[in-house]
Amino acid sequence: MLVKLQPITTSKPSTAYIKIRTGSKGGGLSNTGYWGIPVQNKQEYQLSVILQSESINSANQAPQVTVQLESQDRRTVYAAAQVKDVSSSWNHSKIMLTSNGTDPTAQLTLYVHDQHVELSIRMLSLFPAENVKGNVLQPFRTDILDYLKDLKPRYVRMPGGCYVEGVSLQDAYWWKPSVGSIQERPGHYNGPWQYWSTDGLGVFEYFQLAEALDAEPVWVINNGISHTYSVPAENIWPLVQDALDLIEFVTGPADSEWGGLRAKMGRPNPWPLNYFAIGNEDCGKPWYVENYIAFFSAIRSRYPHMRLISNCDMEVHAPTDLWDWHMYTNSQNMFDRRHDFDHTPPGKQVFASEYAVFDDSPGHPVQFPGNVRAAVAEAGFMTGVERNSQQVAMAAFAPLLSHWNDRACPHNMIIFDNRRVFGTASYYVQKLFSEFQGVSYIDTTVTTPEHDPRDHGIAASATCQDEDCTQLAFKVVNFAPEAQNVDVELLGLHSSPAKMTVTVLNSTNPMSENSFDEPYLVVPRKENVTFSGPASTVTLPPFSLTVTTLDISRQPSMSISQA
Repeated sequence: MLVKLQPITTSKPSTAYIKIRTGSKGGGLSNTGYWGIPVQNKQEYQLSVILQSESINSANQAPQVTVQLESQDRRTVYAAAQVKDVSSSWNHSKIMLTSNGTDPTAQLTLYVHDQHVELSIRMLSLFPAENVKGNVLQPFRTDILDYLKDLKPRYVRMPGGCYVEGVSLQDAYWWKPSVGSIQERPGHYNGPWQYWSTDGLGVFEYFQLAEALDAEPVWVINNGISHTYSVPAENIWPLVQDALDLIEFVTGPADSEWGGLRAKMGRPNPWPLNYFAIGNEDCGKPWYVENYIAFFSAIRSRYPHMRLISNCDMEVHAPTDLWDWHMYTNSQNMFDRRHDFDHTPPGKQVFASEYAVFDDSPGHPVQFPGNVRAAVAEAGFMTGVERNSQQVAMAAFAPLLSHWNDRACPHNMIIFDNRRVFGTASYYVQKLFSEFQGVSYIDTTVTTPEHDPRDHGIAASATCQDEDCTQLAFKVVNFAPEAQNVDVELLGLHSSPAKMTVTVLNSTNPMSENSFDEPYLVVPRKENVTFSGPASTVTLPPFSLTVTTLDISRQPSMSISQA
């Protein structure tokens, strides 16, 4: 229901709330969070609750209200506290709760002890105390954040793709309702992925995340196009202005209108923003070209430094800084498409922002959450991305995160539940390519007998790890069910390298994958391999990624052939 007589804020005259009407034994409500609230012994939690009651008795006494962290059968109470300052006006209370036990599936319960009274609740939020230190809430789980940091991402594309579009514009993501204090955010239904978003993770928090990861933020804006409807170009200006307002919120000075709101939220200094994507997978839809041009012209005029990303190569239809490229396919096709960017014309730049293996074979989806064969196929594709790094400006596996109990996609990088997290085999492939990305590409060739177009499942790339190329890293992929011997030759290297390390990711079972019970079943491991002189024969395990680093004195080129 809506409260119009006593709104919480003057900026929002109507506010949704939950009303409790107690009976002869009191009443209350319980919240189990997402498949249970995990509590740890001696861990502190901060409860934030906004409530009011008009059931004040003749003695001016308000109803007695307590909150508890308890087991779902309500037999065990881990922490309890009384909510004070209950009155006929909205009051915002913050209460610290310290758990006296550990339970991965606890619940939070609010009890109203009085008979035949009414209590209205506007907001109820619970965070570990470590997340609420200081003036600005840090809403990220530290264990998941650590997994992200270990990837050392160069950029973060946010807030998403289809999430931004919506099935209709009514369930698309709009940034302005996601800023301001948490209690002022109405939330929205996320149509494409079919869940309610509180928008507690809004623009402000996304840029907190990019900063925490030391990653370049890439923002995706809705350009008036959803999965089912397109705003005609003559009506697009309000959304163009909305995009300009967002850029001001992120980058504007604290004395500007939207930069002032950011400062009020606890961030007086602006964030950097150099990349801005106009829409998601919208090429070919009505009004995309016209709407894109309107956004491009307005943003380029006001922010000439901004690199603007289209949903495809606009060719002669409109200017293109970078164009977005997505691919979800089966393992064999993923490996085969490592040459997709070999013939990208000079001057064109690709943003490969979404790719993953979704099918083991055509029509047969990968079993959640992935497998080694899929990850190695992606590694093969990534050698092509690395080889064409002058044309492929940025690239990323997607989707990034999945809750174990909410499986929107068959293959993901990081899996979590309410208390645990692990990386899939694809996570470790991405981690290896990030760690050994290097600063420049070294010419690499792969030759096989009979000039097999699939190179017998062998793919490779190599990079200098520093400007002087005193350290070389080369990646060799074996996308085959059997071990293969390959001859590796470093052209221009006349003696054995001074130092060498080899890291291998593989499994004897191509369907193997990590899990909560075995989170490190498939992880990279270091091996000792002798590399004798400028040429050596190397045995590659089945379905494997091998990364070798060499300390050298001069930049070579590489040749890899089947032994």
